[in-house]
Amino acid sequence: MACFLFHYVGLLVTGLRLGDILKPDLILPLIETLPIEQLASHLPEGSWTAGDILELLQSPPLRQQLDAFTHVLQTGQIDLAQFGVDPSKYKFTVASFLEALEDSVAKASTDGGNDSKAKKDGGNDPMDEG
Repeated sequence: MACFLFHYVGLLVTGLRLGDILKPDLILPLIETLPIEQLASHLPEGSWTAGDILELLQSPPLRQQLDAFTHVLQTGQIDLAQFGVDPSKYKFTVASFLEALEDSVAKASTDGGNDSKAKKDGGNDPMDEG
């Protein structure tokens, strides 16, 4: 009980972290409903199974990166505009960042036809620069 309370108090002080959300038990229902190909398209090349993705979510290097990203997000050391997020509309919290991404995806979905036409006409995507 004391351990749970300590964890809960820690979440209140530091806020929700990406590692708190990207846990196998929370992600498994998504993996079971989404086609693996759709998820794997966002991962390094190779053959991915649901088990591989769950294993990746538990790997220490990914957990460290999630903690590092959460820290720079919560301390405002990141330019939210690089994710297509208007920083004036959202707070520097994980919940607000996820809400902003959801809004960005929804907007991209409604603008989908216009976006694909722009790409055909030679539109530039900053994420494609390298």
